Amino acid sequence: MFSRDRMPIHHKINPSDRKRIVRTSSRHSTAKTRPSVSKDLEESFYITTAVVPKGSDGYFDVTLESPLGSDSEKEDKPDDAKQSECERVYLAACKQCRVAPGKGVLQGLGTQRLSVKGLQLTSRDIEPITYALTRNHHVTTLDVSSNDIGKDGLNNIIRMLDENMSLTNLNISHNNVGTTGARLLSELIANSKMLKTISASGNKFGDEDASCIAESLKVSRVLQSLNLSHNNFHERGGETLAEGIEENTSLTDLDLSWNHLRLGGAIAIAEALKENKTLETLNIAWNGFSNAGCKVISGSLEVNTKLHTLNLSNNRIGYDGAKAVMNPLYNQLALLFLQLNLNSLSTLGAFELLMAIRDNPGSAIEKLELQEVPVLASAQIIEQEIKSVRPSFILIHDVVVLSDDHLALSSVINKRKVTSS
Repeated sequence: MFSRDRMPIHHKINPSDRKRIVRTSSRHSTAKTRPSVSKDLEESFYITTAVVPKGSDGYFDVTLESPLGSDSEKEDKPDDAKQSECERVYLAACKQCRVAPGKGVLQGLGTQRLSVKGLQLTSRDIEPITYALTRNHHVTTLDVSSNDIGKDGLNNIIRMLDENMSLTNLNISHNNVGTTGARLLSELIANSKMLKTISASGNKFGDEDASCIAESLKVSRVLQSLNLSHNNFHERGGETLAEGIEENTSLTDLDLSWNHLRLGGAIAIAEALKENKTLETLNIAWNGFSNAGCKVISGSLEVNTKLHTLNLSNNRIGYDGAKAVMNPLYNQLALLFLQLNLNSLSTLGAFELLMAIRDNPGSAIEKLELQEVPVLASAQIIEQEIKSVRPSFILIHDVVVLSDDHLALSSVINKRKVTSS
């Protein structure tokens, strides 16, 4: 099936050379039409010329002069001489891997951002892209989220990063990489000399995967932003990750939202925040911390002087949790943005939060988010009083009630009576 003529994958391809490659559509993809040849590509970096009978099922014409073969697209690439080296590598790798080249990929290779988000790509489909990026100096952001590249696709990306010297942002979210992928991710965090941002949301990481990620965070000196949201970390996983957070010296932005950290995770993260000196933005929304978890997190803010953005949305926080958040507002001069959306603070809790901000002119808080939290009409007066002293202050809310939440108020009064007695 293959001729004996071979040429370097980055060799200038003859525009008149028209060959056929395998269609990647799932209708025609079979084990026979898509054999694994990545090993040959890796070891020799050469391609072969496939000879396919005309009209054979599962094949289609591709002119190397125009990646997708249409006349209109020839206007975009009229001359092969204008193709960059990485484009030629990509086209040749597509032939060798037997996948259809994408016009969007070819266009993205010449920009700073290359996105193939949500295209249902597999590890085989991502392989030609990784080979092209070894010869690329333009792309700084690679987004392969919402595909199915799996651990093999992630491994190809990691090997590519050994040679690529321009990528600083990588999004591998929602790719079903699992436990093996978590180990590869930890290798990437620990060893990468260029990546500053990694998003690995929704990859089914669990408590057993937290250990290797935490260990990599302890030694990372380059990574600044890490997104581990929408995974399956529970209390044990939160406690393990907190060990890495405590010793990390590079992260400024961490997203652990939409996990199951609960009280145990909140306590561990609170302790880590007392030691961490670099973290500026922390998203721990949707973790079921409850009032007790909110209290320990708030307590850590009286020690931490670096964190300026905290998201505690939808954490089952009630009035008692709101009271706990007020304490650092009197003493903490770093916190600028606080999100408490979708919590049951009650109108009284929201009102007292605003009072705490108003009565402490030295507080640094500039933005308070209370979406889906009922706010008294009278609380809006407090908001205006704050703005008269601090014009940049922003309150975001969407539920206004005309009278007090009497049930919440009576509950608070009863608790105070029990405590005093």
